[in-house]
Amino acid sequence: GAEFGVTVEQTLTGYYNPMSSICAPDGTLYIANAGYHSIMKRTPSGVQTVFAGGNSTVYGYVNGTGTAARFRLPSFVVMDGSGNIFLTDQQNHRIRKITPSGAVTTFAGSGNIGSTNGTGTAASFHYPMGLAFDASGNLYVADAYNNKIRKITPSGVVSDYAGSGVQGTQDGAAGTARFYQPRSIYVDSKGDMYVADRLNNLLRKVSGGMVTTVAGNGTTGFVDGQGSAARFNGMGDVVVKEGNIYSVDIHNHALRYISPAGNVKTISTSGQFTTPVNICEGPGGKFYITENTTNRVKRVDVRRAYSISPALPDGLIFDESTGRISGRLGSVRASQSYTVTARNNMGSSTATVTFSVAAGSGPNASWGQNHILETIPRRAYGSLSTMEGKPVDSVNRRIQYFDGLGRPMQHVEWQGSPLKKDVVQYIEYDGFGREAIKYLPYADDTSNNGSFKVDGKLKQQYYYKNTGSITGKTTGWDAHVKKTDRPYAVTVFENSPLNRVKEQGSPGMVWQPAANRTPGTGRTVVTDHGTNVTIPSAEAVRLWKVDHNASGTPTGATGTTDYVAGRLYKTVVKDENWTSGRAGTVEEYKDFGDRVVLKRIWESESKKLETYYVYDDFGDLCYVVPPAVTQDKFTEAAADPVFDKYIYAYRYDGRRRLKEKKVPGRGWEHIVYNNNDQPVLTQDSVQRTKPLPEWSYTKYDAFGRVTETGIFRRNLSRGQLQDTLNLEQADASRALWETRGYNALSYDNKSYPRGTSTKTVLTVNYYDDYGFRATNVLPASSGLNNTAMVKGLLTGT
Repeated sequence: GAEFGVTVEQTLTGYYNPMSSICAPDGTLYIANAGYHSIMKRTPSGVQTVFAGGNSTVYGYVNGTGTAARFRLPSFVVMDGSGNIFLTDQQNHRIRKITPSGAVTTFAGSGNIGSTNGTGTAASFHYPMGLAFDASGNLYVADAYNNKIRKITPSGVVSDYAGSGVQGTQDGAAGTARFYQPRSIYVDSKGDMYVADRLNNLLRKVSGGMVTTVAGNGTTGFVDGQGSAARFNGMGDVVVKEGNIYSVDIHNHALRYISPAGNVKTISTSGQFTTPVNICEGPGGKFYITENTTNRVKRVDVRRAYSISPALPDGLIFDESTGRISGRLGSVRASQSYTVTARNNMGSSTATVTFSVAAGSGPNASWGQNHILETIPRRAYGSLSTMEGKPVDSVNRRIQYFDGLGRPMQHVEWQGSPLKKDVVQYIEYDGFGREAIKYLPYADDTSNNGSFKVDGKLKQQYYYKNTGSITGKTTGWDAHVKKTDRPYAVTVFENSPLNRVKEQGSPGMVWQPAANRTPGTGRTVVTDHGTNVTIPSAEAVRLWKVDHNASGTPTGATGTTDYVAGRLYKTVVKDENWTSGRAGTVEEYKDFGDRVVLKRIWESESKKLETYYVYDDFGDLCYVVPPAVTQDKFTEAAADPVFDKYIYAYRYDGRRRLKEKKVPGRGWEHIVYNNNDQPVLTQDSVQRTKPLPEWSYTKYDAFGRVTETGIFRRNLSRGQLQDTLNLEQADASRALWETRGYNALSYDNKSYPRGTSTKTVLTVNYYDDYGFRATNVLPASSGLNNTAMVKGLLTGT
């Protein structure tokens, strides 16, 4: 079969404890000659000179040009797009920069050990090691002894990128993940970062704000295998080529390959390398591998087991160990042929593969983003496959995109507008993970394929802004939409860990938060918090107390006193039309048990509507006193018209279950429960006055689903029926629920009430199968066939 092959083509010498090298596009090699505290330069013709630093065992910290500069253990070098060299001056705890002419300056780091973020020399590091640039020019640093990855913007602003700073192997969100002296980093063409986590003996990956482990399990060893089954001994450095990873394993003295699927394979032979600490790519696909203890840099040719030509388009990955192509193309492509070559020590063979991507009528979700695709048929279809490629008038599709933390980023309604444009709901979060700004959905005039909109926020502004342009793009293209420069609702939170909403705005200029409320802006819903007061008296809160008879049964309530100031939490909501004073505000008061005591609505500065909530000694709601009640006392006596016409009343049994309730204009409703706390019998005042009193009954199955309802006739009070039910259910032979065997016609009628002469059945519900049917049912006219896979579903009533 096909096999890798590694050949050392050239060995370069003249170094002392070299730590890394980087190859320029023209083939010039720059070597971090750590033992001599210098940067060496070797031209493609083989001329080697000191590029910067003293090139001796004398170290220091001096900015200057060429050999006038001084370093202390320069460890890793990297080159930006302009040819500038950046290096980690490890024991000076700084990041240094060398221009193509050799001028050395300090890019970041104060020189003091620390982990302070800041700009330039205001920041601090602790033995920084690996470096890598992304496509935007941001520089990333493996801050080894801080157990972090740091980010430096082109302007020199240093921040934490990944790692909590605590030693460990924890994966997860970048800010909470843990490393153990990460040695080097590599950023691929997709922006994903690979971290050689040296003392953890792991290869880690940072993508979408999440850290995962690619290979290794945190223990030392020398084992090939899949993912966590592999072992390393000093993860040194990596190069990533379209998902194929080449890694140097320092103390195993080996070059190892990690496939896109995470399978680790040693591809060098014994004795080819000694303490390889760094790998970089040179012209022609060659690698330069730096050996620390032997003071050498080796140019290496790796014969891939499989190769492909030309290169695959973005979205597809070629596995150089198996020849397998994986991935997904995100756009239409014309037919293209590719040649796959397999190689081993005996020779090579080739095969050709041809494919194309045609336009489809369905959505093209962005597979580079976490997402859920929801399909909603608008016509009858027999299977999901028959819905593929159907137009939007036949099948609706919604795509929800999520970030690395599982939070929604965009909701896309595929071709959801009248003009069949994608309707997009853009979502963003503030630094505390709150959705402080809620954006209106918009129709995308340039895309209708359901893809993730990378410029969704800007396009939302284009859609609602008056006709003109933003950054050269036409705005206001949909004349049917009301235009506004503020197509979003802003939420202002108070500055506390409680995250309580202080102001809630709405879309439109008028409804935006502002310093002052004017007819044209600042019209938000404002929420204030405080406690109750007694002065002025109009704002006092009446203290209602439940009255009881000698047996402890509630008989009414009295509210002749007020709460002492500061004993209730007060929340005031001021509507959009409020400017000052009380009018347009709603007050809510809660006690220390978080129970609502009063809701007060101010219609004007002096007119108010108050609803009081009265609780018993157990904290259960006993009465609701509406605004129409102006008296400070009422009773449940029949002679009290206030209670009958206005009061809501509730009574509870010893298990704090609602046993009786009354609403204004109706008599008392009674409720009887079984031992599962399910209401079995209910009775209203009309049923209670019939010659033979009636109760509405409900039966259940073992899963709490209603199986039967009807009318039960028994001349007993609620208490007598509850006692009867309690005594019956104390008998183990009695059942709490109904049972129906598989495909049986009826239930066993073993739960209360059972007597057929005292009850009238009104409804019966069946679940889980169709065995209750006495005769066959005609098939549906739509052509759909029923299925026997109905466990847990309602199948008949």
